[in-house]
Amino acid sequence: PQFAILKDEAFANPLRVNYEVNFSIDDQIKSIRNSFKISYLNGEEAVMVMMIVCYFDVAPESWKEMTQKNGNIVIPAGFLQHLATVTLGAARGAQFAKTEATNLNNYTIPLMNLTELVKNDMVVTPNVSNK
Repeated sequence: PQFAILKDEAFANPLRVNYEVNFSIDDQIKSIRNSFKISYLNGEEAVMVMMIVCYFDVAPESWKEMTQKNGNIVIPAGFLQHLATVTLGAARGAQFAKTEATNLNNYTIPLMNLTELVKNDMVVTPNVSNK
């Protein structure tokens, strides 16, 4: 993971947490990439930022089920939410390990409803090359 502690002190106010979740695919190797960026803010100032990325291989028969006749790949929102849950769990562990012996170790990634972050199916039109 990419991880930065920008300020390590006792904070008078509760820290605010911002999230950014993204997905992409690699049609050649049948995998889904999920990235989670988590920023802790004291007011408007970032005090800790983390980016974690997980890659998930998809079985060929499952990839085929997600591929439509027109070539588009449709990944159901529920499946994306499940992958995001795994990535978020990895982020929690990484944050705990990286903040050991700092004031920021007292802060944990709050519980979140991933159905609110990931609401829609992902529809991808693969690039077609004319080689």
